[in-house]
Amino acid sequence: MVCLVCCVVCANAQTITDVFTAMPDSLQPLLTKTNRLDLIDFKNSKMKAEVTNNLNGKTELKELTDHYLSLVLTPVSLCEMKMLPIEDTYILCVVKTIKAVAQESEVAFYSLDWKKLDTTLYLKYPMLSAFWKKPNKKLENAYHRAQKIYSVPYLEVHLKANTADLTMHLNLDELLIEERKEVSNFLHKDFVLSWQNGKFQAQGALSN
Repeated sequence: MVCLVCCVVCANAQTITDVFTAMPDSLQPLLTKTNRLDLIDFKNSKMKAEVTNNLNGKTELKELTDHYLSLVLTPVSLCEMKMLPIEDTYILCVVKTIKAVAQESEVAFYSLDWKKLDTTLYLKYPMLSAFWKKPNKKLENAYHRAQKIYSVPYLEVHLKANTADLTMHLNLDELLIEERKEVSNFLHKDFVLSWQNGKFQAQGALSN
């Protein structure tokens, strides 16, 4: 724990703007530092915060608070960043989501000076079984069929601007319409984790 604290910058006064501006180009080659500064300036000026990125496409800063931002990097990729309190400082959670056959996300953690941290210290993914609803006996056959249909999940992750929650969403877009109906009957598609004591901890599935 001492090593972890030593690798994290003491950052009570820092905001997500400071961290985003200082982001190494190697971690987000789509945007230059000038791009990042322009996005912040446009957003603070109440303008549409959009720039031309290094692929000659458009990147937009959709939301910005002291400790959170969300970006539409390209039409098929999103990025969220959230500063999370830990002891007397903060660390950064970065969620990147790709829209392919279905949306799927990758979660990473960094110190505020962009040193990569061990994700397993802060986030434990729930087992797929945590998303399944227990059926009554009359529906057991349909339940087992649904489990066979949806055996390889696409997990979409989202942070929240105003709370320290993380939502995991099972994306069913790769399934046929009829298969989605079968599977949805037995799934909690969303699972909520809250930031407590320096890690994301499960609060349970949402009813849906």
